[in-house]
Amino acid sequence: MKRKNKLRSILLLVFSVLFFVSAYMVYGIISQAHREQDNFERLKETIKQPSAASDPVQPQEPSETDAASSPYATLKEQNPDFFGWISIEGTELNYPVMHTPKNEEYYLRRDFNGEDS
Repeated sequence: MKRKNKLRSILLLVFSVLFFVSAYMVYGIISQAHREQDNFERLKETIKQPSAASDPVQPQEPSETDAASSPYATLKEQNPDFFGWISIEGTELNYPVMHTPKNEEYYLRRDFNGEDS
């Protein structure tokens, strides 16, 4: 009987520790997701949406003045790997596109600032 109680106590302790470690890891994942979403929201605020007057069907050649006055120029200054912005109406998809020619998978698991994501 004494041995059974001791085994129960040990199992309870082990499972309690496993539960708290798991809960801490889940909390870390959720809080990181919220931080990343906040970072994307801040990036969205730094840009202005392209004007509706421009015709999306007919591409236009960018000029030097267009590049300087582009709503994305600020993001390009913050990170030279910034390539563009992708947004699809009716979906949650609204994020910056990053590109590094020498290491194409660099931003696969990193955010705009190059930190783990």
